[in-house]
Amino acid sequence: MHDYRAYDDIDAELPTKSIQELKREIARLEGELGRMKVRPSKMSVQDIIGDHDKMLLYTSFPVDVFQVLVCVLNWLAPFNYYAGWIVACFSLEDQLLITLMKLRLNCKD
Repeated sequence: MHDYRAYDDIDAELPTKSIQELKREIARLEGELGRMKVRPSKMSVQDIIGDHDKMLLYTSFPVDVFQVLVCVLNWLAPFNYYAGWIVACFSLEDQLLITLMKLRLNCKD
């Protein structure tokens, strides 16, 4: 149980200086949020396909092997995903990249 009567004597108004500081902080954070929304945050195969070292780092496969896997997957498509799920936001290449990255990191999900 809380005794809210103990807080009755506290002045609820903030000093003017604190209010101005809070307004500046709000403006700064709103600007930062706006910049974050503008910045692209997606990574795709196109970002690493031209760099042999990056492809090895993220997938542990060279670019040539990755491209062969993409060709095989294109040949096997279309796929039946779990529970009838349809992938609409990722290309087949990006799906393969995500899968290989998760396998490389030993992710369980």
